[in-house]
Amino acid sequence: MSVGDRAGRRPADTGRARTFTVDERARVPFALVGVLLLVTSSAYAAGLAEQGLVGEDRRVERAVERVDADATAALRSAAREAAHDAAAAPVTRPPEGNGPAAEAVREGSAFEDAFRIRLALAGAEALRAVERDHGTVTANASLPPVDSADDLAAARDRVRVEPAANGTATRVTFEGVATTATRSGRTVVNRTRSRTVTVAVP
Repeated sequence: MSVGDRAGRRPADTGRARTFTVDERARVPFALVGVLLLVTSSAYAAGLAEQGLVGEDRRVERAVERVDADATAALRSAAREAAHDAAAAPVTRPPEGNGPAAEAVREGSAFEDAFRIRLALAGAEALRAVERDHGTVTANASLPPVDSADDLAAARDRVRVEPAANGTATRVTFEGVATTATRSGRTVVNRTRSRTVTVAVP
C-alpha cells in the first residue's frame, strides 16, 4: 500500500537506502565520574599529608642529630674541665662524718669517687646549654640533676672512668643522657642512652 500526499502523488524515490548509525561508544555515567574525581582528590590530599609528615619527621631527625653532636662535644669539654680540676685539687680522703657526702666519697676510692662526681656535675651543667630548634621542633639533651648531697652517690654511679691510650687519656662514660624532642609542644622523641668521650690526662 502506498501513501501519497494530499494531491495523490507518491513520494519521490531518491534511489538511496536509508541508514541508521548506532553509537556504540561507551558512555561513563556522570555519577561514576564524580566517584572517580572524589577518589582522585582524596588520594592527592593523602599524598600531600604524607609529604607533610615526612617533612616534620625530617625536622625532628635533624634537630635530634644536631643535639646528639652538641651533647657529645659538651660532655667532652666537661670531662676535660673536670679532669683539670681533679688534678689541680685532688680529693684524697672522704669527708668526715656519716652524711650523704661521706657515702658518696668512700674510703679507699676517694680520688676516683670525687672525680666521678665532678664529671657528673660538670656534665649536667654543660648539657643545660644544649638545645636546637628546627621549625616547630625543639630538641635538647640532659642528665639527671644533682640538687643536694643526697644525689651525689647516684650521680657518681652514673659515670664510669677507665684509662685509655696506654694511660695517657681517660675514657669517660656518662649513663642516663636523655635526648628529648618536642613538636608544637608535644613530645615526639624521648630516649636515654650512654655517651662515651675520651680526654687527655692533664
